[in-house]
Amino acid sequence: MLKAIIKLLFGLGVTRKTITDETLGKIEYISFKSPSYKYENCELKYNFKPTESLIGVSFSCGVVGPTLSQKEFLKSIESQYDSLVTAIQTFYKNEIENTQLKVFDLDLKKDFKLTSISITGDDRSTGISWSLYFDSTHNKKLRLDVSFFQFNIEELSLAFNSKNAS
Repeated sequence: MLKAIIKLLFGLGVTRKTITDETLGKIEYISFKSPSYKYENCELKYNFKPTESLIGVSFSCGVVGPTLSQKEFLKSIESQYDSLVTAIQTFYKNEIENTQLKVFDLDLKKDFKLTSISITGDDRSTGISWSLYFDSTHNKKLRLDVSFFQFNIEELSLAFNSKNAS
């Protein structure tokens, strides 16, 4: 047990490798393995065209990097971003109306900035799970997370994070 804690604290057992992908450029592969847990992820900074900003993108993937279907799915997110924003705003409005709470109107493009995308699935035949993460442009503690299965919203979470306090 002590060995596992020391490995976790000091990064032993963690593998990091830079992958150069012809489509996405430099990707950092991160792997952590223990007897009971395996974590593999690829992360990169990506110039997201719809927002004209650099965002973080992560893929659940192996040492060879993201699959072709994951890369194609990222391009689909990019091409459908405006309709996704509309769907998120509609989903939020409908859910708030169902609760009869008085909460602020959500103008995603004005009040939030897309900071990252996470694509956790890689199989288009069974579906891809993924998420969009937004930070408020007005309050550094406010974060919006939206989880999808394919292009259907599964969950919307609006939370205050004390870690991002000003």
